[in-house]
Amino acid sequence: MSSMSNMSSESTEPGFIARRRGALVLAAKVVVGAALLALLLRQIGWQEVKTLLARTDLAQFALACCWLALSLAAQSVRWMAVMAGLEAPITPRTAFVGTFESMLFNQVLPSSVGGDAWRALRAYDAGLTPQGAVVGVLIDRAFGLLSVGLVALVGWTVGGTPVASTPAFLAVAVAATCIVGGAGIAVIIAPHVSRASVPAWAGWTVALVHGFASIMRMRRPLLLLAASMVSFTLLSGLALKASAAALGIPLDLWSAMVALQGMLLASVIPVSIGGWGLREGAAVLLLAGAGLGAAEATAIAILFGLAATVMGIAGAGVWMLNGYKRVDPAKGLAALRPGGRDPKSRP
Repeated sequence: MSSMSNMSSESTEPGFIARRRGALVLAAKVVVGAALLALLLRQIGWQEVKTLLARTDLAQFALACCWLALSLAAQSVRWMAVMAGLEAPITPRTAFVGTFESMLFNQVLPSSVGGDAWRALRAYDAGLTPQGAVVGVLIDRAFGLLSVGLVALVGWTVGGTPVASTPAFLAVAVAATCIVGGAGIAVIIAPHVSRASVPAWAGWTVALVHGFASIMRMRRPLLLLAASMVSFTLLSGLALKASAAALGIPLDLWSAMVALQGMLLASVIPVSIGGWGLREGAAVLLLAGAGLGAAEATAIAILFGLAATVMGIAGAGVWMLNGYKRVDPAKGLAALRPGGRDPKSRP
């Protein structure tokens, strides 16, 4: 009887309810992503996509994986530049390990939130405060989105690729304008916002705005950030181009880079796992401007997604080979939540 009452009380505990809710949300997003991809394949014709994928050149696919791995290295340099600008530097090892293992969690958790949480945990384990670890990752994510926005706007205004003339790219351009405009607003309002002017729970937001604005005014970190952002865009574009080449489909580099920005923006919408379904739908709409059929665009996006999955598998190996030295992962993730208590601090 007592055991039954214990089970009943455990099932009503906030932690149990939160875990159950999280599992349900995760399952729902798996279903949504699978349904979106299935609906797309049904409309296009699965057999045509299957035929394209069956002729994949493995050497070109391996090249796509290599380009994607190098783009992750560039992303880790970007993260290091951000942390240096915040005067909370992380070592190259922490940056590379955290970035690569985040690919594992990006493949199994919604959007990029899971990967960012584990990157923050890696920085926290390296000695940063919970706020410093989280704010640093969020600012790095902000610079990643800023890079996407800038490339999309360049593609829209300068042109040079028919991808930018598609009706779907107008939505990408609007989103890019909001991203770039938001970055500008953050820089402008930062000197006028203080912790005293906001509720306690918004303190991390103030730190985020101040940190982003301060880095934007620093020459050295900004130059390194710009170099890493350009490198990431170029290398990930090469990965998409190689994915097309693996299927025998010609796709020029600039079109690949511009289309990829829209695919990345679609992937971050938190309604599926790993961007599946959303990425492929965006590819169909955008690559139509480059003269590619729906089946060809879908096959390219699927192959690119599989290259990202390979990076996730590599990230799993990195994660298993690099344990946490200072914190228990469960306690560390709890400390990283707003209002969480740092288990390394004194009571």
